[in-house]
Amino acid sequence: MILTYTKRPARAYALAAALLGLAALAVSLPASARLLWDARYLMLAFCALTLGTRLYVKVPYAASAVPVSAAFVLLTALLYGFTAAVPLAAAAGVVSSLRLSRRGSALLHDSAPAAAATLLTGWCAHWLGLLSPKAPAFTAAFAALLFSFLQSAIGSAQVSAYGRSTAARSAPRALLDALAWTFTAYLVTSSLAALAAQVPAGVALDALLAVASAAAAADALYHAHRARPSAERAWPGHRGREQFSSTHAFGAAFEHAAIGMAILSAKGNLLWVNRSLCDFLGYAESELMYSSLKAVTHKDDFVTAVAGLKSMLKRRSDFLQMEVRHQRRGGEQVWALWNVARFTDTRDDGTYLILQLQDITERKQSEEQLRHDAFHDPLTGLPNRALFADHVKLTIARAKRVPTRRFAVLFLDLDRFKVINDSLGHVAGDQLLVEVARRLESCLRQGDTVARVGGDEFTILLDDLASDGEAMSVAERIQKEVSAAIVLSGREVFTTMSIGVAVGSGSYSDPEDILRDADTAMYRAKSLGKARHVVFDHSMHASAVNLLQIETDLRKALEKGQFFLLYQPIVSLDNFKLCGFEALIRWHHPERGLVSPLDFIPIAEETGQIIQLGEWALEEACRQMHEWQEKYPQASPFFMSVNLSAKQFNHTLLMAQVDSVLRKTGLNPRQLKLEITEGAVMENIDTATEMLRHLRDLGVQLAIDDFGTGYSSLSYLHRFPIDTLKIDRSFVTRMASNAENVEIVRTIIMLAQVLGMDVVAEGVETKDQLKILRDLKCEYGQGYYFSRPSSPADAEKIIVETNEKVRKVHMPEEPPQPPVPNTSVKSLRMVSAD
Repeated sequence: MILTYTKRPARAYALAAALLGLAALAVSLPASARLLWDARYLMLAFCALTLGTRLYVKVPYAASAVPVSAAFVLLTALLYGFTAAVPLAAAAGVVSSLRLSRRGSALLHDSAPAAAATLLTGWCAHWLGLLSPKAPAFTAAFAALLFSFLQSAIGSAQVSAYGRSTAARSAPRALLDALAWTFTAYLVTSSLAALAAQVPAGVALDALLAVASAAAAADALYHAHRARPSAERAWPGHRGREQFSSTHAFGAAFEHAAIGMAILSAKGNLLWVNRSLCDFLGYAESELMYSSLKAVTHKDDFVTAVAGLKSMLKRRSDFLQMEVRHQRRGGEQVWALWNVARFTDTRDDGTYLILQLQDITERKQSEEQLRHDAFHDPLTGLPNRALFADHVKLTIARAKRVPTRRFAVLFLDLDRFKVINDSLGHVAGDQLLVEVARRLESCLRQGDTVARVGGDEFTILLDDLASDGEAMSVAERIQKEVSAAIVLSGREVFTTMSIGVAVGSGSYSDPEDILRDADTAMYRAKSLGKARHVVFDHSMHASAVNLLQIETDLRKALEKGQFFLLYQPIVSLDNFKLCGFEALIRWHHPERGLVSPLDFIPIAEETGQIIQLGEWALEEACRQMHEWQEKYPQASPFFMSVNLSAKQFNHTLLMAQVDSVLRKTGLNPRQLKLEITEGAVMENIDTATEMLRHLRDLGVQLAIDDFGTGYSSLSYLHRFPIDTLKIDRSFVTRMASNAENVEIVRTIIMLAQVLGMDVVAEGVETKDQLKILRDLKCEYGQGYYFSRPSSPADAEKIIVETNEKVRKVHMPEEPPQPPVPNTSVKSLRMVSAD
């Protein structure tokens, strides 16, 4: 067997092979010496050393080829015995090496194993007693099998010792592949010998050998003629490397070039190749010579390559450059940059091509990796948003061609991911994302796509749905799979997903549209309590567009002076005396009219605009209060209540803003009462306590708004420097119909009295509510029973009327009738949005 060497063999193996080969020759030479004058033996030897060493059976997945000389060696063994065939096997190995221009130890490495394997085959057959003259067919068949096995076994050992193995294969796998395919190749040649051995000895066999010898002689004469220099074959590609004479410099440069080079005929046949090209493709020079490009070019690139060469030849252009894939002997795919030049041989006027191949495999692999990274998430390995959008685009195109085709896009967001990421660390957070990605993949059908499009956001494309319910089934399966326990850094954690589902058809045109709709549905699932899936409908889109427009308009409203304040009186429930006002912000949109604070305050909170908006409201309320003080100095002292949102209260510049407003407006700090929601105070007890004390040091009054709704601040209430508790309207409005609410209000009033605080009841709207509050000794109240939120002019009228007369101490039969304000806006306070 002939190898393409890529490294020097192991010294121990080389020594063992040489000793075995020499021993085999020593044992067999005496027995074969008498056959030197046997015509039949000489014909077998001639065929083996000429035609047999020129023809090869290529071995797939191994850097080797089986010469046809193996058939003549086995036929010699069947006719004359295995000892007579040993010298012929060794000689054939030497001739094959010489044909590949090998020298020195390479001759021994090729010939010694062949001689040893031949002798070993004879010994094994003799020891097993299976070589029977009475059963020549059985003997030939068994000898073929045994000869093929031993030759392939020793040949595979050569491959593992110093042959070229297939890339990316483990050593055991490569050895097994080489053994199997080499055995098959040897069995093909050995079968020919076994069949020839069945020809009766005598004239028939001699005639067969004579025909084979004649063919071998003709082949030898043909190649000798091709190698002979002549006037019409004067360029080195036709004469071989040994006959450079007039072009020795070109030949040396060609042969020793660091990149692969070849001379091609106009038909694409390889006429001359250098060593670098042989190493690059993994073939011996004799295997490449006179073969075509098709044999070594990747099938997907061959047509393009041939078209490029033909185009160059037809247009008579002198140069061509292109990138082409090649198939190495072992099946490995490699990339080469072709630089092809056309030239004409002046001695025969033939057109030839000189091809330079530069190995660009690593560059192409890097480019492929870059392309992969550009469209995949590096953490999870999933497609990213760009690749997902491309898949959706193709799906939409298919749906437009087939109107009945249905698909769906799912937008998924991990619930509480920030809590896990912040508490267990970013490494654990990454592990969670990877595990969720694997679980999502396990929930999908073949052909579906899952992608990671953000920090903890994933998208899924479900194509070719049988019904819309199939998408719901997948969403439910995902909910169940993701909610199972996940172990991160030895800690068991649980998470859920909010999923938005957008079912699509050919009505969509842009991938971003259906992604937007699925995202909108996902946020609706979040708002409904998380851990659920919601199907998109068009009302959600309209709502989202409306919110976006409000946010856009909100950014300009303050600059354009579209905000104004209304003032709702706060009165004493004992004598109905005016004690103060609560400033309530309103927005008059030029197109929408009055916009409810419930619509714009949460958006202002989310976007951070609440800071500027709150500062404006504080300054405007203080300015108005100071104006009323200056205008009505004889009026009883009263205060102005202004709401602070959670973001305002936690803002680092709050102290500076309040102090600046008081100085700018000249308002007495004791006439300003700042209302903070219970939730804002309870977010961080220590920080809130410190902030409240600083505000108290400025001289302003402080009130807890919405007291008793959702937060348990009773145990901390005594620590807060609070002046007033405001009872939430939800308790007040249900007092007449629910005794439990009466007791809650009673408890709050008693608690405030014990802690030295006063109480304001919000939302007083009926005489029954007023009576209950008075019976409970509640000090102050505000609500529609007394007055709706009023414009500055109407509020000023209330101040004037209060100064002109003193209200009766007893409760009136009918509710007092305050001046009708200029607006019918509901009493809505500025609150922070959760």
